[in-house]
Amino acid sequence: MGQTSPVTVYSYTCADTVEERIAHVLEEKQRLFDLVVDEVTLDLDRLLTAEDLFGLFDLAPPSAARRRADVLRGPASFGDFTGREFEEYVAALLRGLGYAVEVTPYTRDGGVDLVARQTDEIGLEKVLYVQCKNHSTAVGVEVVRSLLGILPPEDTGARAVLVCPAGFSAEARRFAKGRGVRLIDESSLRELARRVTLSAHGA
Repeated sequence: MGQTSPVTVYSYTCADTVEERIAHVLEEKQRLFDLVVDEVTLDLDRLLTAEDLFGLFDLAPPSAARRRADVLRGPASFGDFTGREFEEYVAALLRGLGYAVEVTPYTRDGGVDLVARQTDEIGLEKVLYVQCKNHSTAVGVEVVRSLLGILPPEDTGARAVLVCPAGFSAEARRFAKGRGVRLIDESSLRELARRVTLSAHGA
């Protein structure tokens, strides 16, 4: 607990024992799970429309107008967004702040969701590598570590940004602060939306 450096774990299993057979069975079950379950759910929100999903239960989907909130005022609840809708919302906010934003392909590896670029008055490029976590509970330090681990080391102008409306654990905040990771919770998102609104109206 509280470890801030990478940890390597080694596991030893004695040959020709019950322990080895158990480990083999668990590996096979994990392989089967990865092959069958994970592959089926990999791109579910891309492969099935809202109509498809709600139709499975003989329900009518909520209207697109209710599901997709106006970017300038933000949603009543971020929990109404799917993962991809939340990423698009954050991307729209960044675009409203003058960034050129690329939404990366949907993955399940905990990678970067958005790459936002902006060039300042003297020609220096600022690059944000953004990970969006629309969780119902606060994000822990392991997510911050994971984001830092996938940043390109050669990009000195890069900054990691982690967005989670539910907030961050105290440990995650301490860890992020010491490493220059920007954390954006719900109040920060609402403030960004307010700034976008003001700039859109020329204030």
